[in-house]
Amino acid sequence: MAADIANHTQNIAVDLDDSRLELARDLGATGDINTTIDKLAEVGTALTAVTLRLRRRHRCAS
Repeated sequence: MAADIANHTQNIAVDLDDSRLELARDLGATGDINTTIDKLAEVGTALTAVTLRLRRRHRCAS
C-alpha cells in the first residue's frame, strides 16, 4: 500500500508462504516470488525479467 502512495509501478512481494503472497496480491502487489528452495531457479528468472523491464522503462523515460 505504501508503494501505491509513492507511485511505484512494480510492487513485488517476496515470501516463503503462498497464503502471505496471496494476501500481498490482494493488497496491491503487482507480482510475487515464492523463495522456497525448490523454486530458486524461478526466482532468478523473475528477478531478471523485472530488472530488464525496469531498465527499458528508465531508458524510454530519459
